[in-house]
Amino acid sequence: MTTAKESIILQKEKDWEPFLEIVKSTSNEYKLWKYINPSTTKAQLPSLTEPTKPTYLDIRGPIQIPALNIEEGIHIAALKRPPQYSDLTPDEKEEYRNLIDDWRHSIRKHEQQEQGLAKVHTSIIKIVAFEHMHYTYNIATVYDLMVNLKNRFAPTDKARES
Repeated sequence: MTTAKESIILQKEKDWEPFLEIVKSTSNEYKLWKYINPSTTKAQLPSLTEPTKPTYLDIRGPIQIPALNIEEGIHIAALKRPPQYSDLTPDEKEEYRNLIDDWRHSIRKHEQQEQGLAKVHTSIIKIVAFEHMHYTYNIATVYDLMVNLKNRFAPTDKARES
């Protein structure tokens, strides 16, 4: 006996649940579901932000510049400047290198997730029926696309009861 794998095309309300499972599976490959889950409110939706590069200030506070005495009795307040690499102790330099390594790893992961979002977007478009493609036009984010499709295709509570 041979079995054929049935393809899912989002065409009717009955296709929503299988479609959703395919999108979940694809997005989980890149750990993206929490960023595109249409059941999450926009206010609670986390944002996929690029990691911030560490600075020497993450290791050591500003460096105090000694106060200047221009004339007797007149003092200019002490100034502070950001630390430079040469201001760091050997342990602080090692800590900074570790922070940079962690940041580089985070950047690679972020880039992979950004690429993953593009792939998830493309995979969604490919499984929406042609006659419903207008639900995908001019949508800013994959999350917004999922919400738009959910609003059109997800069965209502009343439909689930029947």
